[in-house]
Amino acid sequence: MQDGRYRPKVGEAGLFPNTKTPDKSDVNGRIELECPHCNQTQDYWVDGWKRQTQQGSKYLKIRLRPKLPGKGPNAAQSNQEPF
Repeated sequence: MQDGRYRPKVGEAGLFPNTKTPDKSDVNGRIELECPHCNQTQDYWVDGWKRQTQQGSKYLKIRLRPKLPGKGPNAAQSNQEPF
């Protein structure tokens, strides 16, 4: 983190408050996952929503979307296989 940017390791993600498009998700970030069979890595966007069960327990609902080259976090999803 020499330039002040958060850089997670493979398999780790940081979720940050969504200030650009708060109507889409409460938090967002990215994660890089490695295939255990071929060792290729793939980037994904992570979106999260704060939720509460009927019993009052809080949890975070998340969604992963493939990060396509040249596309931002709000790009449409693709049917492309990640690996």
